Amino acid sequence: MCQGKLKKHLLYRLFCKMNRTKQHFAVIVIAMMIWEAAGCPRYGYAADCIVIDAGHGGTDAGVCGTEGICEKNILMSLARSLESELFQKGYGVKLTRTGDVSPDTYDRSGCPNRRRADIFVSLHVGGSFTHLPGAVTIFYFDRKTESVSEHAGFDNKSRDMMLWDDLWYPHQSESRRLAKMMQECLSGQIKSAEIRIRGAPILIAEGADMPAVLIEIGSLSNPAQRKALQSRQGLSDLAKGIGKGIEAFFLQKK
Repeated sequence: MCQGKLKKHLLYRLFCKMNRTKQHFAVIVIAMMIWEAAGCPRYGYAADCIVIDAGHGGTDAGVCGTEGICEKNILMSLARSLESELFQKGYGVKLTRTGDVSPDTYDRSGCPNRRRADIFVSLHVGGSFTHLPGAVTIFYFDRKTESVSEHAGFDNKSRDMMLWDDLWYPHQSESRRLAKMMQECLSGQIKSAEIRIRGAPILIAEGADMPAVLIEIGSLSNPAQRKALQSRQGLSDLAKGIGKGIEAFFLQKK
């Protein structure tokens, strides 16, 4: 999306200068080559880039429901829906996996840095057996966490390594603000679910040089929640709410 806009701009300038010296022409061609190597530019609203991580994949199926529906497949469908939602809003989007594979945890967390992303969103499904109405939990990094779910990509054995201070995690406050924006927008989009935010030492966000959140979108162990997560409308509502939260985050920064 952002590439198309910049190309149009460069082509316009190219045609404007074609009747000038060859030196001007060479400068424009070189500029285009540099842009192709650099990737998505950083100008304006449409240039913001988001990396979406569909948790699990491959031999790691994640949580599975009684009917054989597994977390990895639900998350891939949600990631694609969110990707489409963000593309329509003019954002650049990259997925950490595009098929049924399972990238290493550090490959997942390294992807947003390599892509110079502005936001990193990791998607997961909970495994609770509660029959209470479905809940969506949005996690952001916080070193003061008491206890967290193993399904959310946390590693208690590495807890001491992840308890960074603000010097090592400069995006903590921005991650919490992103979580709040998502909470507000999801609450407006999904009336039947409780939308919560929590701080946690998120392993997947280790080293991410941008605001990062991990979202648990419900439970496959709960029949009502499982049905919602299997429906196209249920996943679409989640994608719309998350997308609106991301949009609100960027708009508030301007």
